[in-house]
Formats: sequence, C-alpha cells, structure tokens
Amino acid sequence: MNRFIITSKLWGAVLVIILAFMPIASSMAALTATGPTQITYVENGWHGEGFAIHIIPGTGVTGCVALENDFGIVKSHPAYKDMLGLAMMAYASGSKVQLVVDTGVCVLGNRTNVISIRLYK
Repeated sequence: MNRFIITSKLWGAVLVIILAFMPIASSMAALTATGPTQITYVENGWHGEGFAIHIIPGTGVTGCVALENDFGIVKSHPAYKDMLGLAMMAYASGSKVQLVVDTGVCVLGNRTNVISIRLYK
C-alpha cells in the first residue's frame, strides 16, 4: 500500500512538471523566420505602443489575422530600440532583412510578433 502511495505521488509530481513546461515548449515551437527580404515601409503605433514593419509580399509568414507581410514590435520588447534602428537602417539603405517571428503571438492590430531582425549586407 505504501509503495502505491509513493508511486502515485511521484507520477503526480512528474505530471505537474510536464504541465508547467508545456506553455514554454509551445511558444518556442511557434518561432520561425521570413525569407531574406526588403522592408517596404515602417509604421509607428498610433499611441506609441510599438511599430509595424511591412515587407515585400510573398516573403513573409502567416500566424495572425494581418497579412503575411505585416509584422509588429511592441515597445516593451527588451531590444525595441535596437530593432527600430535596424529596421530604419534596412529601409533607408534597401538592405535585406530576415525577421524572426513568433507566429503564436499577435500584436498591434493582430500583426505577427517580431522577436529579432537579421540584417544582411
């Protein structure tokens, strides 16, 4: 009887640990990247909540209601200023970028959330 109680408690603990890490695993699985592309325009948020990036159609990814070439970066992102600088530099120079996005998170009017920007020479 005691062996059964210990075994069921152990399985209960294992189940709690698995369930605790499920949201982390599911959000990590949603990360993907656009093809190398150019930014067609950058748009600021109406209330300063972030900015939107629009890329050449046909090179993006879907995940939110907005078009596949429409992405958003929220102001609370830790690298917000860096990504804004990269986006503006890429737009002004016509350089190619690759957007690393989380297709499971929608921001700024249901745009797919940008996690990182890769700038190409």
